[in-house]
Amino acid sequence: MEYQKDYIAWLNQCYIKYGCTYQGETIRNKLSCSSKTLYDENGNTHYYKYEEGLFSDNWYIDGKDCCSGGDRWQTRTYYQFLETTRPPKKPDILDS
Repeated sequence: MEYQKDYIAWLNQCYIKYGCTYQGETIRNKLSCSSKTLYDENGNTHYYKYEEGLFSDNWYIDGKDCCSGGDRWQTRTYYQFLETTRPPKKPDILDS
């Protein structure tokens, strides 16, 4: 089934993978220094917000701080796959 192959490829390319722990610095390096829309494994949207500060920058996913108070080495475990491209469209037959 083509969908299954495409979906697995999408999961493998995700910047943020389910159950993995990332430092704030790693998130910034993966997603860059500009705000953008992210998509999870179900096609739901999430927002990565990057704010430049005078002395330190801040970045968030869905309003949750990735680098609390400028501590870019702080870690957080994520429980979803997140990517800047949408996952492949699920065939209608899988929704029934």
